Amino acid sequence: MNTQYFTGKYGVATTIYFTLEDPAATSSDLLFDGTAPLQADMLIFKDGVYDSTSDNAPAQINSDRLYSVAISAAEMTANRVDVIVHDASATTFRDAHLVVLTHVALGSADIDAATGTKANTTALKLTGYGSGHGLECVKGATGNDIDAALGKHVLRAGTCQSGSASSAVLDSSASATNDYYNGALILFHTGTGAGQARVITDYAGATTTCTLNKALAAALGADTEYVILPGPDSWAISPGAELSAMPTYASTMMQIVQFLFQRFAYKREQTATDFSMKKVDDSTELDNATLSDNGTTQSFGRIGA
Repeated sequence: MNTQYFTGKYGVATTIYFTLEDPAATSSDLLFDGTAPLQADMLIFKDGVYDSTSDNAPAQINSDRLYSVAISAAEMTANRVDVIVHDASATTFRDAHLVVLTHVALGSADIDAATGTKANTTALKLTGYGSGHGLECVKGATGNDIDAALGKHVLRAGTCQSGSASSAVLDSSASATNDYYNGALILFHTGTGAGQARVITDYAGATTTCTLNKALAAALGADTEYVILPGPDSWAISPGAELSAMPTYASTMMQIVQFLFQRFAYKREQTATDFSMKKVDDSTELDNATLSDNGTTQSFGRIGA
């Protein structure tokens, strides 16, 4: 029995063309050239299950040693369609095994457009249908969904152990270094909280817990999958926190913004010689500056000088 392989689209009627060998010959190069096999000679299996209603009679292509068989759309609703061409008399033609694949399982595929004969050729084009995707990738136990330039953009990917509306407990193998993911963007793409993204304002390495810059619509769960994308550490302090020391020109933008907020929103005290900024308790001094007034010009010294 010889085996011949074909491909087709799932759920789409397909016609395949095949050859049969002459059983009387000792050379497999000699092909049968006679009456086409009957419907009773055709056995069709869908994913290994025989379907007696799907046996189709093949046709001979003119007088040549080529035959065709039509496989209906219903018969193509399988990952693999096996057609056994069986000669019960064993005197007319050798049995044949025709395999039609609608899904191909590959251990590894290397598609290189450079090996072709056409210039400027797309190596791979994938077109989704209906709600199907053009490409769906499933990562391995320790791999990335896509390992290329895009894969290197991801700082961390995994599944949360738990979480709340304002925090996420990353997987246990996440970094043990405090503040390691500070300023990065965390995107929740699967499970509870899917479709939302937040900035990480603080990270505790001992518990792999991220504090988010603002609350989510609902608490995260153990089914929440995430990716962390690198970002600048511009959110040096969490919302609601105040400065503990004066920022400088080298401080983060958020610290400078927080200084402006405290300058105009918190309590200030001014005497003839001193200007001071208070903390949120209205009594503790953040810092002060000298003040002079000669009757014409009022001058404030540098705060924190």
